[in-house]
Amino acid sequence: MELLFIERISTEQLEDLHRISVHTFRSNYGHLNTPENLQQHINQHLSKERLKTELEHPEMRFFFAWVDGKVVGYSKLNTGQGQTEDYGEDQLEIERIYVLEEYQGNGYGGALIQHAEQQAKTLGKSNIWLGVWEKNPRAIAFYEHIGFRKIGTHTFQVGQDPQTDWVMRLSL
Repeated sequence: MELLFIERISTEQLEDLHRISVHTFRSNYGHLNTPENLQQHINQHLSKERLKTELEHPEMRFFFAWVDGKVVGYSKLNTGQGQTEDYGEDQLEIERIYVLEEYQGNGYGGALIQHAEQQAKTLGKSNIWLGVWEKNPRAIAFYEHIGFRKIGTHTFQVGQDPQTDWVMRLSL
């Protein structure tokens, strides 16, 4: 793996965050959803306005992963009231973790998970949780391999399509 640098994203980097958010969501899920549902999700959850609000939220943190001066992926970590579901104050949620297709398989996703673990420990959290689509066996296998275990399910709405995510937790 080449030298990876992870930095917190600021509001000045909103354009780059918006671009990578839309690109990675489309590339990962575009072929599995109708264009209408995909666009509705992007408009509701990945708009510049929404991302700016989330960047300014004290319990939501975004991080870019950089390699050789290029952004290769990003993560979004939530605590407290920033979590998409209330799993308690001792939890850190990984709401998003995406690596651009051309950089997948190089260990960058694992590095972002390790970074999330460090953030959780720094913040005094005892668990990390995330939701992963039940129809994404590659991601499920990745999370299981590093120690996440299924603790339940929740609905992840993509436009008009309610999809089932596995809720997985890693104890620190």
